[in-house]
Amino acid sequence: MDLLIFDELFSSSSESSDSEEEILDIIFENNENHPRRRKARVQNFIENVIYEYDNKSFQENFRMQKTTFNYLLFLLRNDLEEENYSGRIPMSAEKLLYITLYVLATPDSYRSVVTKFNVGNATAWRAVRKVVKILCTFRNYFIRWPNRREINDYSRRLQIEYGFLGVIGALDGTHICILAPLEDS
Repeated sequence: MDLLIFDELFSSSSESSDSEEEILDIIFENNENHPRRRKARVQNFIENVIYEYDNKSFQENFRMQKTTFNYLLFLLRNDLEEENYSGRIPMSAEKLLYITLYVLATPDSYRSVVTKFNVGNATAWRAVRKVVKILCTFRNYFIRWPNRREINDYSRRLQIEYGFLGVIGALDGTHICILAPLEDS
């Protein structure tokens, strides 16, 4: 058993562990007596499907316009294409970003995502983690807290429109766990 297989099987970090089937594929990769099982996956989903989306379909699937995606890709490309010392073939910055945005924008399971993008579960998970981590470094360029006057304006507008007293904004999304207060949830 070579060192790569050993590292894959006995890695203690959850981010680098692959599913049992992927590990078995690695073990039996060079064994001609064992037929290698391949999961059925979509080939060239980005090239054959995403590139064909019109602006409306792109917006529905990624919750942003194509121009915004291209701007994000421009901003993140250097960080996403950093050196890969794992010995694996590096994934393009574009594919990393598509996977991440698809996971964040749709209610699809990782199983569905890995089938569409032809990657393993752990690879998809690492892609999302890597992109989100890099996106967080840009947070202060795009997110700012409102000043006192803006807070008062927002609060007044939300109270008039919706009857919410003392509220200055709202979050929408399924990726943020917020516990409701015990009283007046």
